[in-house]
Amino acid sequence: MYIVESFLSLLPRLTHLRLMGETDLWELSLFDGSRWENFIEMKLPLLNKFEFWFTRPVHDHAECNTVESLIAPFQTPFWLEIKR
Repeated sequence: MYIVESFLSLLPRLTHLRLMGETDLWELSLFDGSRWENFIEMKLPLLNKFEFWFTRPVHDHAECNTVESLIAPFQTPFWLEIKR
């Protein structure tokens, strides 16, 4: 996610962000709602619409998160009330 953050930091006046793609297992930080929340508050204060759609491969030996565990970090007041 460091590369994404570095690039987006150059766009502090961004108001709409849509990210789509496939991630590798090592890039789980893209699913980190708390990290996105902190980043948006600090670097993208004018952002009023944030959409993302990521897929990731699941292997038998890989740690599998449930859908609920991926969604839970995006259920905070920041996401539900401030950034609806």
